[in-house]
Amino acid sequence: MISKQAFVILMKGLKDQHEKDHENGKLITKMGDPEFNNHTFIFSTPLINTVMTALQIEMKDKYDSGWSDISYWIYDLDFGRKWKPKMVTRKDGSDVVLNTAHKLYDWLVEQYDA
Repeated sequence: MISKQAFVILMKGLKDQHEKDHENGKLITKMGDPEFNNHTFIFSTPLINTVMTALQIEMKDKYDSGWSDISYWIYDLDFGRKWKPKMVTRKDGSDVVLNTAHKLYDWLVEQYDA
């Protein structure tokens, strides 16, 4: 299993790349016709998906639907910035805090060992 330190470093790299991709998407949108294209084009590099998939395999993080806690944390929770209490709970009803990559790693390890 990947170390916590390596996992956190990779997640920071994914966050940095995702933010850069979003900036590039805004620039691409500005080059288009504002009357026709008035939303931000999301530009994404294939490396984000490749690293995310490798981490999902390494952490055994996959649901039947194909989504995972890692992809949920990245895309829905915006790298933990949108996490709120009661968004993710254990079977006993206790909160799973997912506001940092460190805590995501701990949750994945908890699931891995379950």
